[in-house]
Amino acid sequence: MINLREQDYDLLFIDGAKTKYLEFFLKFQSNLKKGGIIICDNLFLNNIPKNNKKVKKMIDKMQKFIDFLKNNEKFITTFYDIGDGISLSVKK
Repeated sequence: MINLREQDYDLLFIDGAKTKYLEFFLKFQSNLKKGGIIICDNLFLNNIPKNNKKVKKMIDKMQKFIDFLKNNEKFITTFYDIGDGISLSVKK
């Protein structure tokens, strides 16, 4: 059986549980080749009602993740306001 965590990748795509984006990014960033890209989808959560505590917590975690991407010195990240927001992070 192939262990996916022991492989090197050119591209990773994160589109899962919004509160786990930072965990996913940190877990798999070492599997990305230099010059590889991590794409993250649905960053801005524009299309969900923001009227309960659970959603507000999710928005707070996504903002922390966005701040992490902006300040991560191992990657150059560009944000695109397409749909609910997309980021492309290129490994230096």
